[in-house]
Amino acid sequence: MRMEQSQMLANDLERIQNILNSVSDEEVEVDGSCSENDEDDPVQNSSHNSESEFEGESSSSLEQLDIKRSSKYLYGKDGTRWLKKVPPRNVRTRAINIISYLPGPRGKAKQAKSADECFALFINDTILNCIVCCTNIYIAHVREKYERERDAKNTDLEEIKTFIGLLLLTGVTKSRSLHLSDIWNKNKLGIAVFSATMSEKRFRFLLQCIRFDDKRTRQERSEIDVLAPVREIFELFVANSQNNYSLGEYTTIDEQLVGFRGRCKFRMYMPKKPARYGIKIFALTDARLWYTSNLEIYAGLQPEGPYRVSNKPHDVVMRLIQPIDNTHRNLTVDNWFNSIPLAETLLEHGITIVGTLRSNKREIPPNFVKRKRDLYSSEFGYKEKMTLVSYASKPNKNVLALSTMHQTGDIDAESGPKQKPEIITMYNLTKGGVDKVDEMIGKYSVARMCNRWSLRVFFHILDIAALNSYVIYLCNNPNMNTPRKHFLCSLGFSLINKTLKRRADMPTLPKDIRISAKRICTQGIVIEDAPVLSNPNTKSRCTVCPRSKDVKIKTECSQCMQKMCLKHMKTICDSCMLNLQEKVD
Repeated sequence: MRMEQSQMLANDLERIQNILNSVSDEEVEVDGSCSENDEDDPVQNSSHNSESEFEGESSSSLEQLDIKRSSKYLYGKDGTRWLKKVPPRNVRTRAINIISYLPGPRGKAKQAKSADECFALFINDTILNCIVCCTNIYIAHVREKYERERDAKNTDLEEIKTFIGLLLLTGVTKSRSLHLSDIWNKNKLGIAVFSATMSEKRFRFLLQCIRFDDKRTRQERSEIDVLAPVREIFELFVANSQNNYSLGEYTTIDEQLVGFRGRCKFRMYMPKKPARYGIKIFALTDARLWYTSNLEIYAGLQPEGPYRVSNKPHDVVMRLIQPIDNTHRNLTVDNWFNSIPLAETLLEHGITIVGTLRSNKREIPPNFVKRKRDLYSSEFGYKEKMTLVSYASKPNKNVLALSTMHQTGDIDAESGPKQKPEIITMYNLTKGGVDKVDEMIGKYSVARMCNRWSLRVFFHILDIAALNSYVIYLCNNPNMNTPRKHFLCSLGFSLINKTLKRRADMPTLPKDIRISAKRICTQGIVIEDAPVLSNPNTKSRCTVCPRSKDVKIKTECSQCMQKMCLKHMKTICDSCMLNLQEKVD
């Protein structure tokens, strides 16, 4: 049985979940999901509605069904027959409920112990060399616009790693939305590690010039593939994600909306998503450890050629399940993806499914969608390998769910007076895998405001890679409870450390930068969240002086950003500060 087979990993799983779940989860209502899509919509306006509201025919039309009734069966509008009672079943656990291999890192990922080793599993040298090559091609194209050749010099592998490391550190410090001049200015919100690692001018240049495909052949490739600017690195990253980790017994398929408001042929409008506008990406994730195994960018209707695929929910699911095909995993989906034909097809591929259903499916018996029912009541229909349930979660509203994992209509005893079926409870526990991934990567995202959709996709790849590498890091280090913020800080430092050592011994750099680089190489990085800068034109009461004096001032401490009068602060010039740093070092 699934639960018995996974018991040997229960302790490690619970530990990793507690570390990953840094933000407390709230129970999501079973009568709806948080995503919206549309199937083959040429105007790119998504209407993916996961609510299982009654949208069917009137009661008079339902009564006119000419299908022969039987006390033993329930019939759908298309004649699909469901048993009213649980059919006789074998007491032995079904083979499809026994996973074929245990979850966890596999292959080279088993030996990855450090943060940079885990990250290199996903953003490896193959991807980085591709970025270096394509970026240099673009730099050569724009070099003539610069007066000095050194302002547009080629990049290399080490510099691209440093660039990615600084992007990760902007996510850790939550400064991705700040202007670059504020990040590099130590007199404002700047942090010494940025100016010590790379000049603002060079970072800005790389941010403008970084490319992920050959600009010289892009127009030809775009005639058959609208995803040509990111196709190569995206497929390489997805392949690395699938090869380095085996998903757990519970998986989730849902959509992500990568916020983007620039020009893009396949940009979507989804009003119920926080970003509302952006690039839709379908994802397959682990429902309990939030590892992302497969991704697919929704590109609308592709031109005729090898990249033109169907965007119907059934076909999207069948493409995404390739990493878990015939592994006896369970898949959780919402009512936009789910259907009875999909459940039957997945059984042929050795996968069970749990998910909500829309009430307009013709296989559903009419009495399952009746609005006037007792609150918290349930009705069940059974077929040989699947169970259908209609649960009255609210007055005049039913939730329809289908499961090929459950064979009986058991009620969850822990649900109390709500009397939730176990199918509904299982759906609630496992449906939030993709949503949790969105929540976690959003907390320390590297994404900066940009006008190129390919760059926005690259930022999303880095976010997913950082989270996946953290999951593998926790699996390979069972005795370490490292918070994700510390892991990302360590990862960023490991990527920029080689550049810092080189700049610390570079005599042409200013003295304060060399001192700062040397100190960071020796002491490492200790980063806290960037403080919020108050308005310098407003007066506030000194935080140290007693309230009775009511001392109003504009000055504030450059470290803690607290309003403070000069009686409680020490002032020091730049030259004296440098001398003090040299003595400390």
